[in-house]
Amino acid sequence: HMDFAMVWPDYPKARLTADSYFFRRAYLQPNGDVLAIFEGHGLIRMDKDSKLLWAYTGSAHHDLGFLPTGQLCVLTRKTTKAKDINPSRPIYEDLLTVLDPDTGKELLSVSLLDALESGQVAGVALDVFESEPPPADHPLLNHPKVTLSPHLGASTAEAQENVGIEIALNVRKHLADGSVINAVNMPSI
Repeated sequence: HMDFAMVWPDYPKARLTADSYFFRRAYLQPNGDVLAIFEGHGLIRMDKDSKLLWAYTGSAHHDLGFLPTGQLCVLTRKTTKAKDINPSRPIYEDLLTVLDPDTGKELLSVSLLDALESGQVAGVALDVFESEPPPADHPLLNHPKVTLSPHLGASTAEAQENVGIEIALNVRKHLADGSVINAVNMPSI
């Protein structure tokens, strides 16, 4: 657990929602460190004793991964005007942001659409948009390098309850015998 206010004490309170105080995703590293996304706010790395190692203040969301170089790649977003979509209203533009995994320092940030167009990214699969359904003229909807699927995961009360039960059982099992099952980014041990 890491208190949002301890990580970002100067963050504007008006921008916080009830969800701001919880990790969207947490990734256990082989050495016991945890990378955790605070949806739309940032990304943190803490050690196995929950000591904050670094905090990245970019608007990280949904997912992250490691490049073959060992660098950390995370989805972020920025607000921009897109004259091709809606010139009168700002939209969120998704970015691929590369960070130094040891320091959290931003090394590179590129538009996801630009990376697809230039061939830097061969393809992408998405299931979530800022507003759903996305506008019919959204540039990723008919892009040949994009695969889309509906965002349906855990969308019912029953599914939410089942997810909560499974998480509780996994935590209990880990505390009882140290095993890790169903981890997003590591094999079961």
